[in-house]
Amino acid sequence: MKMTGVMESSFKVALKKPPPLRTAEDLHTIYCHLYHMDVLSHLREHQLRSMCSSARYEKHEANHILFYPDSIATCWYILLSGSVFVKEHMYLARRCFGKQLGGRRGCECITLEPSEMIVVDNGSEGDDNFLRREGAQRRSRRRFRRINQKGERELITDGQDPTSYHHTSYVNKQVR
Repeated sequence: MKMTGVMESSFKVALKKPPPLRTAEDLHTIYCHLYHMDVLSHLREHQLRSMCSSARYEKHEANHILFYPDSIATCWYILLSGSVFVKEHMYLARRCFGKQLGGRRGCECITLEPSEMIVVDNGSEGDDNFLRREGAQRRSRRRFRRINQKGERELITDGQDPTSYHHTSYVNKQVR
């Protein structure tokens, strides 16, 4: 699914709001966007919904240091635009970086150009399964590419489309 300018804008506006002030519509907008990101396709629905209520948006200019060696790893990142350099690797848009549960970081991370990102706090329960691709997680939202009868590539997801999902009960629990 390709995001239009309006959809992208509403997503960023929702992410910029402090989590306690997010409305049901904000949470649904964030969820729909995250759901369609390939980099998060291995996560289960409850994991994505948990991210919606705590993830935040950040934008940094070039040469900004996101984290230093020996700093405590409290979060990880999904790059929306721009690029960063971490331990001899350059990461471009739509990639995750900085995944590390607890402990101290062994390197620094610097933005190479103006960059926008989603910041995801590490799980408070210390659940490292959140970042792993276990069998049960892969089965929950697998994505396949196929060629249709017209010769066009299609992305097939065996999970439920979030736009058709009735999310009110979940969102009502989160907004209280």
